[in-house]
This record gives sequence, C-alpha cells and structure tokens, in this order.
Amino acid sequence: MDIDVSVKVPFALVDELTEGSPSAEDGLQLGDQIVKFGNVESGPGLLSRLASEAQTNQGREVPVVLLRQGVVLTTAVTPRTWQGRGLLGCHFQILSTAMTRGCHATAFWNSTELQGLLLHQLELLLLKLVMLRPRNRWLLKMMHLILLT
Repeated sequence: MDIDVSVKVPFALVDELTEGSPSAEDGLQLGDQIVKFGNVESGPGLLSRLASEAQTNQGREVPVVLLRQGVVLTTAVTPRTWQGRGLLGCHFQILSTAMTRGCHATAFWNSTELQGLLLHQLELLLLKLVMLRPRNRWLLKMMHLILLT
C-alpha cells in the first residue's frame, strides 16, 4: 500500500482582487495561496511565467490549485478581456523564489495555513498506519493528545 504524503507549497498570494474581474467572478479570493496556476508551479521568473500562462490561455479555463484557510482546493480561472486592467484583474505577490538548497522561505513554515496542512497530513498518515496495524491505536490516541495541546 503506497502512502502519498506530498505537501504542496504555495508560491504566490492573491493580494489584490478587483471586484467584477475575471478572477473574482471565477471564485478567487484575497489571501488565496497559489500552489499551481496552469503549468506554473514554482521556480525563477514567476511573475512573467504567470502572465505568459494567462496570455497563452486567453478565453480558456486555466486550472488553479490553491490553499485557502489551510485547505487545498482546485478551481479554474478564465483569463479574458474586461473593463479593467489585465486579463485576470488580480495581483499575485510572489512568496519565494525557487527553492534554495532544499529550504523554503521562512514565511511558508511559519504560516498557520501550512502548519494546519502539515498536521492534517500527519493525521492522515497515522490513520493509514493504524489501518495497517490495528495494534498501533495507542499511537493515534497519543498523537491526538499532542495535537490538541
């Protein structure tokens, strides 16, 4: 039985969103943390890559994976012309550059959203462990006590 414990790390934050814009109408919200926007996940030149992804897909849905209040969501945004500026009507604040020697920016690890996501992943892993070996229920009970304190 394979256990998937991958944790997606956001690279951008929606810090401006214009009312009536394509992004607002398609469901993006202020504070959403972008994990994947179309083919863009992380790395150098993120702002230009995000703009290019929007321009390349003008009039077509772009799948977006995001973190909202610690929950991973999948949605879509359709870049299109409207009365306002740009094709999306929102601004992305880049949270970090590419990973440097395996370390992410401290802001990621100190965010309550990511801590909640990591705790949730740990709990899922423990549940799978208990399913494999029911004798390990004590471990799950111990972790619940630790997580609640």
